[in-house]
Amino acid sequence: MPPTLRSPIRRTPIAAAALLLLSACGGTSDSDTAADPTITHVHGLGVNPADGTLYVATHLGVFTLGESIEQVGPRQDTMGFTVSGPNAFLASGHPATTTGPANLGLIASTDRARSWKPVAFEGEADFHAIETGGPWTYAYAADLGLVRSEDKVAWSKVTDRPLIDIAVDPSDSDRVLASSVQGQLEVIKPGRASSRVPDAPPIGAVDYADTHVVAGLGPTGQVYVSRNNGSTWTKQADLSGESQAVDANPGLWHAATSTGIYKSVDDGATWTPVYQASP
Repeated sequence: MPPTLRSPIRRTPIAAAALLLLSACGGTSDSDTAADPTITHVHGLGVNPADGTLYVATHLGVFTLGESIEQVGPRQDTMGFTVSGPNAFLASGHPATTTGPANLGLIASTDRARSWKPVAFEGEADFHAIETGGPWTYAYAADLGLVRSEDKVAWSKVTDRPLIDIAVDPSDSDRVLASSVQGQLEVIKPGRASSRVPDAPPIGAVDYADTHVVAGLGPTGQVYVSRNNGSTWTKQADLSGESQAVDANPGLWHAATSTGIYKSVDDGATWTPVYQASP
């Protein structure tokens, strides 16, 4: 049986302040207090099932993207991000202030990202990938590995494999598709050795759109789809720029690259820009 990890939980609200991160996990600047709603490097995307709003997690916090751009909640560096239910989100990253713990651990919002509460590993972990499936919450941090929990209190180690992104199989929540830092797509199951998906293209961002349908992004905007749980892949399109994140739902996909955010309503075959990044 894998070891059980327990994280102390402090029920303290995370303060909102300004920051500017210079790289994916860079330093902060307390002088950056402008409220200009500009979307910088995208770490995560998610559609709120309560109202269909697209949420974008970035260096400078979480934004909604519709007819206009609105920043919601604190200007923290929001790294890992997922929509866990209607108006409910999970995230991680770094706080906006230069004092206190450098890592947020796992944090949760039940008010559409307007406020966050610490849930687990506060001050200990910077999770870059977070996903839910069935009874499980999965989270990956480079120094902790991939862990999972049913109650977000007791956590078990799944693997120490160095990963980029994860996607939980909706038909089997004990099965995870994961992209590795070596550019390989892997199948991970707790208690078993991970297995490489043969002949899979190099994929960084990955997400299940529906049972058996998976969306993937290559390193420079290549869009791939699998209709058999990630076993085989077909290239659908090419987006411009370096890939950053993908979110896939039945009939609605979003992808972020260094050039902007795009929307597809035909499983990635054609794309419409919904946000253009600043040059």
